[in-house]
Amino acid sequence: HVVQYLVDVARADVSVSDKEGHTALYHAVLTGTADSIRVLAAAGAVLGSNAEISEMMCRTGASGNDDMLGRLLSAKADPDAADYDRRTALHLSAAEGKLGSVRLLVDAGATLEFKDRWGVDALIEATKHDQFEVAKFLIGRGASTTAEDNEGKTALQYARQSSNSCLALLEGA
Repeated sequence: HVVQYLVDVARADVSVSDKEGHTALYHAVLTGTADSIRVLAAAGAVLGSNAEISEMMCRTGASGNDDMLGRLLSAKADPDAADYDRRTALHLSAAEGKLGSVRLLVDAGATLEFKDRWGVDALIEATKHDQFEVAKFLIGRGASTTAEDNEGKTALQYARQSSNSCLALLEGA
């Protein structure tokens, strides 16, 4: 394996960036080479700028691209990386009903109680968008059903407001 040789034998500097500021680990994540990601991450390589990785995590979570999300997480991307509104990939994948992405993020240690700038967490986001399976999963993994957003509303209150499919789930929680 070439990357293994470059790291172990040639002692390549894994922190070097190209002219766009992207590292070898960043390129390995984009190209989907799991072995290279593993070797580079173990050697201490970093993905790149926090803002760019946060944006990539959010976009990937929202789209439900579980392969890319898995590569980002295996490259040690922060599962709580947030955008300018403090929204995370968990917020966005919950809103879009991307259960696979939600599962990957929670398994990687994403904070269930992480609130965006409006005080909304992933369970409130899932409920507002009538994502029953995601809400059920989040509750099963310990998401608070009593957490309030900045307006003082809980997931249950949002479900009641729109009479959506999460209502019975939240009333029984």
